[in-house]
Amino acid sequence: PGVIASLARGWHSALTLLALPLRFAGLWWRGREHRGYRLRWHERLAWGGPRAQPGAVWLHAQTLGELKEVAILVGELRGFSSSWRYLLTHGEAEGRAEGYKLLKPGDVQAWLPFDTQGAARRFFRRHQPRVGVLMERLTHPNLLHRAARAGVPVMMANARLGEGDLKHAQRRRALLEPGFQSLALVLAQSDADARRLARVGAQQVRVFGNLDFDIAPPVKLIARGLEWRQAIARPVVLAAGTFDGEERPLLDAWKTTPAP
Repeated sequence: PGVIASLARGWHSALTLLALPLRFAGLWWRGREHRGYRLRWHERLAWGGPRAQPGAVWLHAQTLGELKEVAILVGELRGFSSSWRYLLTHGEAEGRAEGYKLLKPGDVQAWLPFDTQGAARRFFRRHQPRVGVLMERLTHPNLLHRAARAGVPVMMANARLGEGDLKHAQRRRALLEPGFQSLALVLAQSDADARRLARVGAQQVRVFGNLDFDIAPPVKLIARGLEWRQAIARPVVLAAGTFDGEERPLLDAWKTTPAP
């Protein structure tokens, strides 16, 4: 199994290297709408940029939604110790722009590097975190392999794995299963997520609920929502953060629901 996993990771590394020109072209294209995608590309390969303080807590938020969950964690962790420093990594420019507001002196932001073997090695040599926390999803097999080599425990928080993701992970078991097995702890959103995560190799799995329910909207926003509800004076359905294919069943259900 170890040989097969090494071969799978080798193929993954080679394909990632070959795809780098397309990845950078994609970032430039996305930069039309958000300039942040065109900035600090050297960090995408773990070259240069600010260094985190050795022993920092590494938190990764791929998206803006995951950044909101990280904000909850950072707020709680700062209550445990004011001396801890944080390394925040991001995959999307919108999340990085908002994440800047969480930083305090001694904290550092960076792009999570593309998953090449060299970039993963440079990332841990450069920042030397003492622990890593990934939000919701498992990514970057090379980075997780290097974390294990460096003795950095990594956990997943607010972890989820849908049926489609489970089938994808099972098809790529040789590549992804070692990463799941290496996790020090997995905090799943639900019992179903926990069962699916265990099926792909996660071992220390606990059900911890969904951090999204701990997000407290601003008081002014709640007041505005109440005003809108009173003004409309009829039921309103909000479908926020949907994925591809989820809108059609919602519209079908809406058509078949009797009017109040």
